[in-house]
Amino acid sequence: MGSMIAAELFKLRKRPMTWWMLGIMAAITTLVFTVSYQIGHHSTNPSTARSALDNALLPKGARTAVSAGNALWGTLTVIAIAVVVGNEFQYGTLRTQLAMGLRRIPYVLSKAIAVFLAAIIGLVIVVAFGVGLSVLLTAVDGAPMTWSGAFGQEFWQTLGVQALGTATRFALALFITLLARQVVAGVAVVLGYTILEGTLTSLLTGFGGGWAKAVNFFLTPNQRALAYGLDRSQNFNKALFSVPVAAMLLIAYAIIFLIVSVVIFNRRDVKGAA
Repeated sequence: MGSMIAAELFKLRKRPMTWWMLGIMAAITTLVFTVSYQIGHHSTNPSTARSALDNALLPKGARTAVSAGNALWGTLTVIAIAVVVGNEFQYGTLRTQLAMGLRRIPYVLSKAIAVFLAAIIGLVIVVAFGVGLSVLLTAVDGAPMTWSGAFGQEFWQTLGVQALGTATRFALALFITLLARQVVAGVAVVLGYTILEGTLTSLLTGFGGGWAKAVNFFLTPNQRALAYGLDRSQNFNKALFSVPVAAMLLIAYAIIFLIVSVVIFNRRDVKGAA
């Protein structure tokens, strides 16, 4: 399977979509640092100015790089897996490749692994780019290069939580795309769920009782339960699962979606065209 993953990574590197996505993330990161730096020097509110400038310069700039990189990373990763897998159905190329003797399970797993690995590499590149911007702005501002605390627990925990939450949505997008055999289905269902999740959370919480507890089985509340510095004394956070339970639930969702995806792909007939 290693050679198949390498081949998929090569194809991803040749896709314009990959570089467009990386460029979008880099542009957002640049915008975040530029706006923070400008607010830090031009805001009439001293507290706002100090906070914004701190976020642009080291050591807090490293955490800002993570936040900026995460802004659209999950969404772009979902789009990537839906496009890579869905296009094989829509362009009718899947039947040809399977007819050449490729086994189904290694085939779909190699695509999934390659896309998620490429997404992780892209996030690392953008975060490193953001840290570089913070170093540059720190030098321009004449502030001391303070690295202490830049890569502490908050930095790594935020990255880990985002990766885990995205892995769950990534597996869901793979499942929906294989089920519907269309790019748009994989993207629309996952993004639609993400958008509607907040509304559903508010409604169920308002109903109270068992309905309110059901919210804990959604994706975002479990990501929030893993967040660094979460204040569990607040009413909104009291009912969240503990860190180990929330993490295991997200991992379980990802595994279930992945297994069901493989089963569906392995058993269903493959049509020659969209």
